[in-house]
Amino acid sequence: MYLLDSSILVVAERKNPPQALLDRISPLIRARTAAVNEIVTLEVLVGYRTQEQLSTARSRLRTLIQLPITVATWDQAADLGFALRRSGVVVNLPDLIIAASAIEHDAVLLHADSDFDLIAQNSQLRVESYAGAAT
Repeated sequence: MYLLDSSILVVAERKNPPQALLDRISPLIRARTAAVNEIVTLEVLVGYRTQEQLSTARSRLRTLIQLPITVATWDQAADLGFALRRSGVVVNLPDLIIAASAIEHDAVLLHADSDFDLIAQNSQLRVESYAGAAT
């Protein structure tokens, strides 16, 4: 399973998205191995400009596997943030929750956000970085 981060999804929604990115995520979506969680969904949806865009995007995101954010996810995020800070790594809170969700659900996090690489270097998070999707 792959948890798609908003850093990937917003680039994929651009007018002319990189073909390499589409070639990577399209098979995951078709195979029903692409997932999002509530934090990723929120990060994506707040960026739209019209109600029509928002509704269309919301419908599309709901076709993906939905990884729930549970009490265990919040606990994992707190423990992860605590451990990272002790190692000198400070990342934003939404990224901690997204990383904790990926760890909890044994998903690879597909992203274009260097914070996740830092988290992965200091935790059990498994990542696939897409460098061509600079946001």
